[in-house]
Amino acid sequence: QRLTVNVAKVKQEINDILVLLKFTYDPATDTWIPPKKIKLSKEEERQLLALLAALANDSAKVLEDIAGIVSDLNTILKVTGPFVSEAAQAANEHLAIALQHFQDASNSMTKATSAMKAIFQHLNGLPDVKFPTLGSEYSQRMDSLLKNLRGASNSLGGFGEDIDRSSKQLIAELRAVNDQLNLVLLMFVDAMNNIMNKSLASRCTDVPEEDINSTEGKVRSCSNTGAVQGETNVGGITGSMDLENKVEPTNALTGMAMGALAPHYFTKCYMRDCESTGVITAKKDHVGALVGMQSIGSVADSRGFGAVSSEGGNYVGGVAGRSMSIIADSWAMCSLSGGSRIGGIAGYGTNVANSHSLINVDSGKEYIGAIVGEKNEDKGEVAGNTFVSKTLGGIDGISFAGKAEPIPYEQLRKIENIPSEFSNLKLTFMADGQKVATMPFEYGGSIDKNTMPAVPEKKGYTGVWPTFPTEDLRFSRTIVAEYIGLNTTIASGVQRGGTDLPAVLAEGDFRPTANIDVKLLDIRAVQEKLDLEVPAIIGITPLEAIVVKIDGGIEGSDGRKLRYLPPEFKNRMNELVLYKRTEDGWKEVPYSSSGKYSVVDVTGDEHIFIAAERTRKVDRYLFLAGGAVGVLALAGITIALIKGKKKKRKGGHLKNSD
Repeated sequence: QRLTVNVAKVKQEINDILVLLKFTYDPATDTWIPPKKIKLSKEEERQLLALLAALANDSAKVLEDIAGIVSDLNTILKVTGPFVSEAAQAANEHLAIALQHFQDASNSMTKATSAMKAIFQHLNGLPDVKFPTLGSEYSQRMDSLLKNLRGASNSLGGFGEDIDRSSKQLIAELRAVNDQLNLVLLMFVDAMNNIMNKSLASRCTDVPEEDINSTEGKVRSCSNTGAVQGETNVGGITGSMDLENKVEPTNALTGMAMGALAPHYFTKCYMRDCESTGVITAKKDHVGALVGMQSIGSVADSRGFGAVSSEGGNYVGGVAGRSMSIIADSWAMCSLSGGSRIGGIAGYGTNVANSHSLINVDSGKEYIGAIVGEKNEDKGEVAGNTFVSKTLGGIDGISFAGKAEPIPYEQLRKIENIPSEFSNLKLTFMADGQKVATMPFEYGGSIDKNTMPAVPEKKGYTGVWPTFPTEDLRFSRTIVAEYIGLNTTIASGVQRGGTDLPAVLAEGDFRPTANIDVKLLDIRAVQEKLDLEVPAIIGITPLEAIVVKIDGGIEGSDGRKLRYLPPEFKNRMNELVLYKRTEDGWKEVPYSSSGKYSVVDVTGDEHIFIAAERTRKVDRYLFLAGGAVGVLALAGITIALIKGKKKKRKGGHLKNSD
């Protein structure tokens, strides 16, 4: 176990030194080539000396561990020698070979360490830090180390097979020893492979900051004003800064057989001078004004404004929802809402420096901060950040001087290169992704609700501005109109007797909270309670009065209709007639039929009708027609009678003359 840990440290320290000194690998010559000139900052010099000291110390530990294994093998050889028969001599020979391999491995490591010490001595003697070429000799020594270890493992396997022919007790004991040694060796080889075959993410290093102007993989001077919506990893500029399928290998550490040191990759992923003022919404985790998930790269000199929210997730930030890398020199003025891990700069942050926020958290559960909601405890640093807030702490509710520190608003305005938006505070009203209006205000001031813009109409919907503070305003906020689908039909609670059908339905555009109040009254109630005179019309029989009042209708909506379900008539041959109360008195209104309902076109919210029944027109026509036929028949009979009398008179005269 010690050997595994110490070898891992040595490999990592060598890797870190090469990266720090900007060595490049030349596959043609199989060598590491130092840059023409190495110019290190004081901090980098301090890191280099620390790495060199650690490398020398850990290399010595590796030698001690190998020496310990060699000593143990010698002991085993001495113990088993007197007890093995002639048949087991081959086993001793294999054990001796294994011992020799371990000694060779120790020698290889010693030579490799000596070469490193020479490099360190040479480094200390130079006025400007320059590294000599680390050629193929180093790789050959490391190759030899692993080959010797494998040879030791193979020899120990043969040792176990030969001992199998000896006594059963000795076989069991030596097999146990062999298994333990094999386990140690396999663990050692696995550890080497783990170091050499790490995941892609663990083998990537960001391109040095000073190389940004000459590299690809950057987003610079981009802005967004539109609304962005998504499931997860949602940002105003980019959803995620992460490794996707592959990156171009620009560096490699060569080395041992059976899995040489793995290729190393430089990642190129930068965001500079970017800005988002849109409304950014995610359904789940990782949402930021600029980037949702930042696994690699850096964000600097960028600004996040607007509203950022997660409907059912965590990690919400004014710059990044979750940052595992670097955020520096950035600004945020946002309203944030979500579950847990909500931060003015990052909901979850690792390295956050010299950034500033003026934010409000509309809703959140835990890990809430004006700079970082939750800090990465394993690595990274938060330093030089400031914020303005009376209610929030810098990191998870706690402020830290020099790291995440609250300051007065006037002090914030004096910070160099502060964006103009932090001085020109305003409310921005948005509807359907479009800006409706802006209302400026002074820090700590208020606005008049009566001067707020009207919510733009949207067919089939009703729109309202959400509730928000109008007094003691301390940061710019984006107000987004909320649209709710309209109801097209509302039903009365009054049902027609003997059925489950509502007596009256209203059709049109109605708010979700709209309702219709209906009263069915007899005729006397109309006269007594409503003080309305019921018209007396010959030939009709009043049935009931219908009083309708609608609450929650959309003003100015066209095409409103009332559906009325009349009671059963006393005479099934009769028909319905409707009279509506108007300013000019009672007027008969036309209607159409739809199933059992009679449909009337109306305008307004209050109506009074009288429903009556009368003889159908076709019956009246038949009655009139029958009456006319009767009259004609009577007239014909009368005429016939008159003619008969005249004939009798004439005949009498003739008879008399005779």
